[in-house]
Amino acid sequence: MEKLQPSRFDHYIDFLDVNGLKHIYTDDRHRTDAPLDRLVAGVDHAPPIATINAVDAAEHLTRATTGFARFPGARAALGAAIPGAGERPDQGRHPGAEQTLAVTFSSH
Repeated sequence: MEKLQPSRFDHYIDFLDVNGLKHIYTDDRHRTDAPLDRLVAGVDHAPPIATINAVDAAEHLTRATTGFARFPGARAALGAAIPGAGERPDQGRHPGAEQTLAVTFSSH
């Protein structure tokens, strides 16, 4: 598979050229950097959030009951990227959901 990669890449770049699509390899097909790499290099990223599978039951409960409140700015960022995704976590929640979750997680 790796032996074919250079010819596949060349074929892809030829496709872009034939169709008049701009790309970063116009002047140098063998460049090793990308403009986006330079832009992202100076960004101070927030630390990663542990996946739900990697946390204990107490953290499951906290996340389920507090939602985005634990991650400042996450609601706004997600809401900007995905319409409706940044809604408050208690909207549309069934009354008593926190108590139900507490019982569920504490019984394990």
